[in-house]
Amino acid sequence: MTNHRVRGVSPFVGGPRARCSVGAEPAPTEGPTKPKGMQNELPPNSQESEEIRPNVYPEVLDLGLINMHSCSNVKSLPVGGRLANFTMNWEILTQDEVILDAIKGYKIEFVQNPLKFCQNQENKENMKLVENEIQDLLDKNAVELVEFPIIHNQVLSNIFIRQKKDGGLRPIFNLKGLNKHIQYHHFKMEGFLTVKNLIQKGDYMVKVDLKDAYLSILIHEDHRKYLRFLNSEGQTLQFRSLPFGLASGPRLFTKIMKPLVAFLRRIGIRLVIYLDDILIMNQSQDALQRDRDSLIWILQNLGFVINWKKSQLTPTQNLEFLGFLIDSVMMKVTLPENKIHKILDKCNQALNKREITIQELSSLVGLLNASRDAIVPTTLYVREMQMHQTKQLLLGKNFQSKIKLSKACKEEIKWWINHVQEHNGKQLLKPSPDLMIESDASNLGWGAVCQDMKMGGPWSKEEKKLHINALELKAAHLALKSVAKNKTDMLVWGPILIDLFADRLNNQTPAYFSWRPDPGALGIDAFMKHWGQLKAYAFPPFCLIPRVLAKVMKDKAKIVIITPSWQTQAAYPMLLSMAVDCPILLPPIKNLLTSPEGQAHPLILDSTLKLVAWKVSGEKQEQEDFRMKLQTSWWNHGERELRPLTTPAGNTGVAGVMRGTWIPFRPLWSM
Repeated sequence: MTNHRVRGVSPFVGGPRARCSVGAEPAPTEGPTKPKGMQNELPPNSQESEEIRPNVYPEVLDLGLINMHSCSNVKSLPVGGRLANFTMNWEILTQDEVILDAIKGYKIEFVQNPLKFCQNQENKENMKLVENEIQDLLDKNAVELVEFPIIHNQVLSNIFIRQKKDGGLRPIFNLKGLNKHIQYHHFKMEGFLTVKNLIQKGDYMVKVDLKDAYLSILIHEDHRKYLRFLNSEGQTLQFRSLPFGLASGPRLFTKIMKPLVAFLRRIGIRLVIYLDDILIMNQSQDALQRDRDSLIWILQNLGFVINWKKSQLTPTQNLEFLGFLIDSVMMKVTLPENKIHKILDKCNQALNKREITIQELSSLVGLLNASRDAIVPTTLYVREMQMHQTKQLLLGKNFQSKIKLSKACKEEIKWWINHVQEHNGKQLLKPSPDLMIESDASNLGWGAVCQDMKMGGPWSKEEKKLHINALELKAAHLALKSVAKNKTDMLVWGPILIDLFADRLNNQTPAYFSWRPDPGALGIDAFMKHWGQLKAYAFPPFCLIPRVLAKVMKDKAKIVIITPSWQTQAAYPMLLSMAVDCPILLPPIKNLLTSPEGQAHPLILDSTLKLVAWKVSGEKQEQEDFRMKLQTSWWNHGERELRPLTTPAGNTGVAGVMRGTWIPFRPLWSM
């Protein structure tokens, strides 16, 4: 391993000293006053601590980040706008100007500049209750006092209080009025679905929680005037860091974390990130601890503060994440007891009232819907409440209007009270079906097909009175009774040499599966088949890549899969770990990806999209045998140019690193 210096500083602790200094924030023009003792710039010759070299991957140290976190004066920096003091490390991590500008001071993107307005303020008695919380924000350097506000050039929003789970009070900054003027951009966040697609049986897990993550992002001085409020004494304060409630906040934070996530996945760390919650998974406890230490080391040297109290840093196979308990041994997800009790309490409260507000009903429906990843029949037992709520709103009522619950609503609520405990628990992976039956119904009769067997018949006089949805369910029930009542220990195997995601216009093999009825397809929905013995090819929709890899692992299959060379994607570490041959970069030719009409894909034409062919296996021994053939990872000797981690792969190079072994790309056109 060759050690490298970047811009004259050592990339790791224990080498030549790196100066622990941070950039100063520009002086304010409108007269904000900072809390006493708060400094924006550290002394240039401050002493850093001599610590033991951290237990992180060599690739992390070779990234070249300055170990600023070891400096005592950096550790003492308050959380408000903290990331701006670590700009030099962000410039090493990424060259994305949008991200770097946001780190230095975020400017809110408006559709149009908001006019001066002032929302109704909370009454003074309630405001006094949140003074402690406001003082806490001052201590964190998240807000500042404006001594001489320019009244005609500001936006005042109100601040109010809500009770927290622990009984304390939380100040809520109401930005509803301001948010109407903010530019909306569609974006994707990871969530529990990503966890379900990436987790493997027997995984060890840790969780890292970031403390006051939003507040660590500095707001540009020119835009703080849009984030003002009054305290109980009528003084004007403004946020100098990103507050909760700003419409663009989630997208901004997700974008800022993108280059970090890209790097971690490139070196084979399997993780899911949802704003300030990060879950890491690994089959090995020792490897997981190194994954964890690598993540924490980078986070701290980018300016983030770890919430040690909320983090779960000891490897475990049973962990709570995003409100669910994950058991990787049983491959099951459940609701924790406190959420079960909350559901029971809310349901009993609703039943015991003669009338409830539409807001209370909406809150109950939201709470129940949020349990659907752990409770299978959730959607079946909230429909009446949803329809009742919608009906009342259509009648002209508002969310504060009081209504009576219908009999059907009460029956649904009673179901939750009586059955939520017994239905608590859902498998993370769907079992493969032993038998595939397709059925349908009309107002006249029903029909079904199972392999080469066909069945069906007319409806009786009484059955014809049923709704079409009920008839379709009854058709499925009759088909099951006809075919499967005496079937046990069955498995339907697929054919050889098959395209898993195709139709009659783009199939790459004579045999293929389609996502919808197709005259030439062998079947519909490849996920319903067992892939264990298939010699299959897959070019799935990009959003299905994690699900495809999870299916390969579950069925112990071996397939060739085509994916983009996007190292930021959640599934990228899985591709690296499941590879059983070097991935092949597909040639950048115009007809690589075409429409049925023969038109080339625009992203292929401008070289934005590069596709990679992977040979992956669900057999761990095959994965390990492949990695044994490769050399231990290294970087080229001598100086190397820093490149942005958010760009796609080049024509050659390294696909990534998995457990200390580098996996190279192989360009097809040079073979």
